Amino acid sequence: FPDNATLHNALGCAFRLTENNNEAQANFERAVLLDENYISARKNLAVMQINNRDLDDAILNLEILTDNNPNQADVYNYLALAYAYKSKADEAEKWFLKSISVDDKYLPAVENLAFHYEFGGDLVKAKKYYEKAASLGSENAKEMLKNSKFSPDKLNKK
Repeated sequence: FPDNATLHNALGCAFRLTENNNEAQANFERAVLLDENYISARKNLAVMQINNRDLDDAILNLEILTDNNPNQADVYNYLALAYAYKSKADEAEKWFLKSISVDDKYLPAVENLAFHYEFGGDLVKAKKYYEKAASLGSENAKEMLKNSKFSPDKLNKK
């Protein structure tokens, strides 16, 4: 097999589909090593690192991506997730909001921010973002809004 970044990125995707995360991550790492400017490979590597909870490495790779390509809503969303998994709520919120500021219709970030606020106990903000997600077509958000904790009488008591 030729040793090139495109091949290793494709192999990483194939291994990820078969849930062979170690091989997937190794191939994404090799792709980035062969071509440090290969955006898809670095993004794939960062996602695997988040999944494997290699959070500091994921953050480093995502920061490289944002430095070189600052208008990627998905990258900011992944950065927020990495910080959320590190229990750094303020950083996570900042990056979810940045993701939404880049693309206010980027549903994963809107849903993740709603959940982030809900998990943090800010039900008023959670409801606001679940409503936004529902308006963007999220069935999950529509289900979440049916929960009694989001009823106006409960929110007004907070």
